[in-house]
Amino acid sequence: MIKEVAACTNFKFGRISSKISDAIVKSCREIYNGQHDNEFPLVIWQTGSGTQTNMNVNEVLSSRASELIEGSRSSKLTVHPNDHVNLGQVQSSLSYTVCLRVQMMFFPLL
Repeated sequence: MIKEVAACTNFKFGRISSKISDAIVKSCREIYNGQHDNEFPLVIWQTGSGTQTNMNVNEVLSSRASELIEGSRSSKLTVHPNDHVNLGQVQSSLSYTVCLRVQMMFFPLL
């Protein structure tokens, strides 16, 4: 959801085009629906910051969004993993933000 909201926000502030934003959003929704599960071969054991997962998500989204824009898969990426998909996001703070939110939601239930 972070990538989808970031794409919408980056469009709103004129940092990316509507075409790129729409393609990223559509790609995010395809991932939510499990359409690209085979694109995530990561193991559970990785660095604490989640950099490996974040970059995998960025690359899958940029590849799929580029495919949606161009009409076919190619080595040329119209949507860049860092310059478009990860724009305005700091990986180290995202992990902590998610952890804090999960704690706020579920700690009272314990």
